[in-house]
Amino acid sequence: MNSFPEPQLVAEGPPRSARAEAVEREREREQIIMRWSVVGHDRLLGTIFGPLGQGGAPRTVMTSPVVQVRLVGSSGRPVAFTESGSAYRLGEPSEMFGQARAEKFVVAKARPPGAPVVPHPEMTSSSVALDD
Repeated sequence: MNSFPEPQLVAEGPPRSARAEAVEREREREQIIMRWSVVGHDRLLGTIFGPLGQGGAPRTVMTSPVVQVRLVGSSGRPVAFTESGSAYRLGEPSEMFGQARAEKFVVAKARPPGAPVVPHPEMTSSSVALDD
């Protein structure tokens, strides 16, 4: 079960303010990441769908480190912002990662701008060196 809202098409309405138009342009540039999980303690791995209305084939990516998650709009949809400056709207997490862990990640990364990053203890992982 996914508690994150899915993208919706919105019918044209009355003329909007300049701020509303700017927000809509930003939303159209967002990429949606589905079936995502966290690797390391702050990178997303999942399937990317391009900006709304621009189509393109889905592709699997690993992002640069997530520095912040913001809950935007009246629905509070989570958008992850990475170290490289990219923004990804968080869709449904992978089944293996799970909804509970996804929500913990969002809560751990949702912080005021400039606040220090504190890794969530359950989001850390260990690495194993492979012999050649």
